[in-house]
Amino acid sequence: MSNQHGRARERLWTLAAMLAASVVGGAATHLSLSGAVQAQGTAGVVTATQVNLVDGAGRLRGVLAGSDPGGLTSITLYDQAGQVRSTFGVEPDGTPLIQLNGPNGETRLRATVQGRDAIVVTGAEAEGQGLFGAVQGRPLLTLGDGARGRLQLHLTAEGLPRLALADGAGQEAASLAVGSDDMPQLALSAGNRRRAVLTAVGDATVLNLGGAAGTRLVAGVAEDGAPSIIFLDGQGAFMASLGEVGNGRLGFVDATGEVTDVTSR
Repeated sequence: MSNQHGRARERLWTLAAMLAASVVGGAATHLSLSGAVQAQGTAGVVTATQVNLVDGAGRLRGVLAGSDPGGLTSITLYDQAGQVRSTFGVEPDGTPLIQLNGPNGETRLRATVQGRDAIVVTGAEAEGQGLFGAVQGRPLLTLGDGARGRLQLHLTAEGLPRLALADGAGQEAASLAVGSDDMPQLALSAGNRRRAVLTAVGDATVLNLGGAAGTRLVAGVAEDGAPSIIFLDGQGAFMASLGEVGNGRLGFVDATGEVTDVTSR
């Protein structure tokens, strides 16, 4: 059972990290007494390594253990069928743990705190799961399909919001974020490469479109309201642009600066 607790703990923190990419706080209540709190066999104090609770029919309904088979100091509660439904414990390294199980014994909610990080994972391991928590001081929410994360909402190190959607392979397919200077950005990706980025900078709007070789076309509306389309080569160098060339005319401008008037007459 010790290996089972270890594997469950490892899966929990692996999920938190993947979801690059974590409601449970790290609050502790300190009791101030005249001396150190120790297990003593004095009057009114019961000292035991394990206390079993049974119902009126003699069925085991709860176990308070100083060290359970998994190594936890824990309180474990059972239903009438004998299934473990909840475990509240502290691992040997001091990590607190709360685990709630379904009627068949499968874990449906697991919460823990490690250092400054707090993680709550809901849902069965092989099914869709949701993760909420705070990792490295930043809150995050992750939704997974049981095999990989598919959606993550979090705040960046600068406190800026970001939403990311993943494809079936777990790679980012789309994202929506607010960058510095409150600049919004919508990005589409394929093959682990950005293909389209739409953003607004001040009064200007810019759309970047690209392929496997990088950005090839930039379309936008400038702050003065003038629209334009810029064509780039495979190395990202300017090739030509289509836009206003003066006096209400529309024209192409090539890399040498030569203007070709394409205004319909």
